[in-house]
Amino acid sequence: MRVNKVYAVNLKQIREDRGLSQTALATAIGYTESVIQNYENGCTCPSVKTLCQIADILNVSIDYLVGRNGQDANDCTLEAYCRYGGKSPEAARAEHKSRHLQPIEWR
Repeated sequence: MRVNKVYAVNLKQIREDRGLSQTALATAIGYTESVIQNYENGCTCPSVKTLCQIADILNVSIDYLVGRNGQDANDCTLEAYCRYGGKSPEAARAEHKSRHLQPIEWR
C-alpha cells in the first residue's frame, strides 16, 4: 500500500479518535476543511512542514501517522487496507498477489 493511502486512513482515524472535526484540524494548521478532506481521501499528501504540524496537533509521531511503526513502510493492517479500498480481506489478498508484490505479513 502506498504511504499516502496508509496516511489517509490513519489521519482520519486518529483525528476522529481525538474528537477533532476536519474544520478544527484545518483551522489549527491554517488550511481549509477541503484540504483535510483531500488528505483523508488520499487525493493529496501534505508537505513535510504540514505533516509535522498535524503530527504535533494529534500528538503522534510522523512515523505513526504514515504507518511506519518501526516496521517496513509497506506494512499495514489488513483491516486498514480493506477499509480504505472498500475490499474484503480475500479480495485485498488476491489484488496484492495479482500485482506480483512482495508478500505482506498482515497484522
